Amino acid sequence: MQYMQNKETIPSRSGMELERYIPRTTRKIMLCGDHTPMLAKKLRLRYACPEISGILSDVENRADSEHFHEVFHEPVENIEVPEAAYDCIVVDGLMHRLRNPKVTLSHLIRFLHPGGLMIITAPNVQYHQRLMMLARGYWTYDTAESNVSLLPRSQIRYFTAYDLSLLVKDAGLSEVKCNALLSDLPEAFPLDAEGYHQSGNIRIGPLTAGEYQNWLIRELVVFGIRIAG
Repeated sequence: MQYMQNKETIPSRSGMELERYIPRTTRKIMLCGDHTPMLAKKLRLRYACPEISGILSDVENRADSEHFHEVFHEPVENIEVPEAAYDCIVVDGLMHRLRNPKVTLSHLIRFLHPGGLMIITAPNVQYHQRLMMLARGYWTYDTAESNVSLLPRSQIRYFTAYDLSLLVKDAGLSEVKCNALLSDLPEAFPLDAEGYHQSGNIRIGPLTAGEYQNWLIRELVVFGIRIAG
């Protein structure tokens, strides 16, 4: 018997969710991870001639290079650009695939000028569908990659909001803030009057308001600033 995730209730991702977080004063941006070409195309339309660099994976079509001023196809750790070259760096959908995310982030931070913004996304391991799958005795990786996968085959890292924030701070960023990027509506994971969730013979709770919100979050977004020095 295989546990089936309810993909109908999992919010999908396009990459456009991050556009609103990028300051309009940004003039030089590095994008790496999922949805990079789509976000680059959108930013080219939004900004007055922004300079955009992209780190594209092998699975992304090289024709997407047209949206960038500069493109890298090698691993992040092998990329060399002038220090403090970018106003903003976006790391989208990459953290859960990295064997040593702290090393990767530390390498990228060198490309960010003092006061520059880094935006990082990662799946929330506390998301209720992931935890309910585990509670039922399953931890089944998807057989195909999808933007609604609970456990994509490429995932080797798992983060809570606390762990992700701590990692980003340890990598060298300051003023770190962690928010929900994608969340379910309460009806996807309802609580009774006593703060419990009942699913079959599994009853979880009572959950505080803060704990409940964490269970609804599918994907996290973290913001950090590179300090001078």
